[in-house]
Amino acid sequence: MSPLWRDQLRIVLSPRQLLLLRLKRGLHPRVAAKNVIPCECPPGAPAWDAALKVFAASAEKPEWREADAMVVLSNHFARYLLTPWSDDLSDDREHVEFARHGFSRIYGQSAEQWEVRLALDEVGATHVACAVDRQLIGSIREITQKNRLRLISIQPYLMAAFNQWRDRFREGSRWFVLAEHGRICIALLEHGRWRWLRCQRLPDETRPELPVLLEREEHMADAHGVSRTLLLHAPEWGTVPAIEGWTVQRLVLPAQEGFSASTDAAFSMAIHGAG
Repeated sequence: MSPLWRDQLRIVLSPRQLLLLRLKRGLHPRVAAKNVIPCECPPGAPAWDAALKVFAASAEKPEWREADAMVVLSNHFARYLLTPWSDDLSDDREHVEFARHGFSRIYGQSAEQWEVRLALDEVGATHVACAVDRQLIGSIREITQKNRLRLISIQPYLMAAFNQWRDRFREGSRWFVLAEHGRICIALLEHGRWRWLRCQRLPDETRPELPVLLEREEHMADAHGVSRTLLLHAPEWGTVPAIEGWTVQRLVLPAQEGFSASTDAAFSMAIHGAG
């Protein structure tokens, strides 16, 4: 079967739920099935343990099998690090090892259990390194293989969302805020290049005071006067009040058959890149 016509299964793993969304492919892709399954991680287990077990059980059901699988990992399960370009590093492997050393300096020995990947988009530019628990990656590969799913990609949410709108960051300076339940990432990009990136936890049931967060990040990034344009993707926040002194642009996913950003906010993490 041609890849153009093969169904896609979008899988989102997060600490509190598993999202499954099946896309019928073709000239006009459409959402054929979707499900959200709550989960709760037991004390002492890795944060991704419950969602992974629910995924393993769900993948055995006929409605989710025989498809190309694209997995998005909540930012709760990923660590990010901006690493500068170095002409002393000769190939991708050396860049990865350099990034791994950076993670080890910050997180200690636990970083030895992580799989590190880089977005080496542009020679000479600072790039984003991402680290994910190697056991989580291995388990996803095992589950997909067992259930006749062809694993196409495993992406952290930050990169899946950024790739959706990367053209919006190519000119000028822009702040990028990406929010999900209990987690927020704040970045500053200048002409498409990463200058600042920080992710942090949020109180579970509280929408953050965005002006306070932005002021703090602006100060920490030493970016006063650089930009006051903010591109915000926070599907589950609803309306966002105006922020004095800032131009806020909401990033909203385009509608398609079976999905609307206004009524299916919970599934936004699964839909990036579709269509």
